Amino acid sequence: MNAINGHVAPPLPTTYPGVRIAREADEVSLFSLLTLMHAENGMAPMSADRVLDRLRMGTRGQGGIVGVIDGPAGIEASVGLYFSQLWYASAPTHMEESWLFVRPDRRRSDHAKKLIGFAIWTAKRIGLPLMMGVMTKHRLSAKLRLYQRQLTQVGAIFYDGLPADEFFAQRLVAESTSRRDVALSAAADKPQRVT
Repeated sequence: MNAINGHVAPPLPTTYPGVRIAREADEVSLFSLLTLMHAENGMAPMSADRVLDRLRMGTRGQGGIVGVIDGPAGIEASVGLYFSQLWYASAPTHMEESWLFVRPDRRRSDHAKKLIGFAIWTAKRIGLPLMMGVMTKHRLSAKLRLYQRQLTQVGAIFYDGLPADEFFAQRLVAESTSRRDVALSAAADKPQRVT
């Protein structure tokens, strides 16, 4: 058993169809992949030291897990999952995705879907809920639909202060009118009694 931030986790899962857990030997390849991700979608300057520290936490089992999908030319996609806690909690409350990225030349694959499945599977095996999100400059609606098919949406992210360029043009996603979403929304709008 591994103790991470006071949370005792069972031995890490090692097999999920098409995805493997990254190890220390993958760090150089993963750093290159994350540099490519940042060049495409970065919202702040990248700190190489910070990225390497985060990678090492995941590849060395020190507070996270990194899943990768290999291809003929190396790592084609990756997801980084880390123990996290809500601001009002004193122990880890969930696993949180730091990134999910698929190389541009492999986007017509099912890699993103597999990585989301791996993230869900991993969090369940560890015994914590999973928090994932979409912050992107490209194809927001398609990415939201992919996540919505596998996870329950519990909110949205808003950001002020980004450059007003073509990547950050205002985009609205239509509100869902499915019966399930309307019922969940109505329940969420009811006042909650605090005891």
